[in-house]
Order: sequence, then C-alpha cells, then structure tokens
Amino acid sequence: MIRSSQINFLVICSIFSIIFLSCNSNDGIPDSPPSELKGTYNGNATNKANSSDQKPLSMTITSTDNPIAGTYKLNGTSGKLTGSVLGMILSMTLKPDASGTTYNFSGTSDNNASISGTMTGVESTSNVTYTVLVKK
Repeated sequence: MIRSSQINFLVICSIFSIIFLSCNSNDGIPDSPPSELKGTYNGNATNKANSSDQKPLSMTITSTDNPIAGTYKLNGTSGKLTGSVLGMILSMTLKPDASGTTYNFSGTSDNNASISGTMTGVESTSNVTYTVLVKK
C-alpha cells in the first residue's frame, strides 16, 4: 500500500515537471550551437591530373544557415558560392560573376578551421578535378 507521503511526493514532482516543460520557450528542441563556419578561408586548389597546376583560392562564407552563401576568388576570378552544410559535410557550387567555369565542391570542414575536398568543373571542354585545402 502506498503511503500518503509517497503520493504527495509524486504529485509535487508531477507539478514541477509540468511547470518546467510549459516554461520552456523552444518546445523541447535543443538550441543549435552557433556556427563558426563563417569567415574567410585561404589556400589552394590543386589539379589532380597535374599537381604543378595550383591555383590560389579564397572563400568567404557569410551565411551558414542552409543554404550557405558567400563569395570566392579562384586564380583572379571572383564569384558567388552557395550550398548546404550538414554537420561538417559541405556541398557548394562556385559560380563566377562573369563568364567562366562553374565548379561543384564536395568536402568537409575540420572543426571550422579549414575546408577540404574536391572541386570539379569543365574548363575548355575538358573535365577537371581539383583537390582543395583552404584555412582560416
């Protein structure tokens, strides 16, 4: 048989649980940690078929909410980058402001200190693949 002190304890715990849950403004969804992916990354894109073909690459990520957005500069050509991020996995499109090659990037971010991966595009009717490493 349950004693009245045990019943009182259960009722009090239930009341506090209801009050706590009703005061939570985000409906039980945990807050997302702030993204540190924003920022400027500098490094190189190295042609996989010809490692002596290295192009300076700079990426500035300005919005890290999906879709992510920013700008880039590859070997003197500027453009916009757009894409998505899932955890540390990145998928981006780098499209030049003027005529030129549009590249597709697939890679990861290393604790938001660097971005690495593969970038592909068509240059002068030839498919080209670059290995990318840029750091904050």
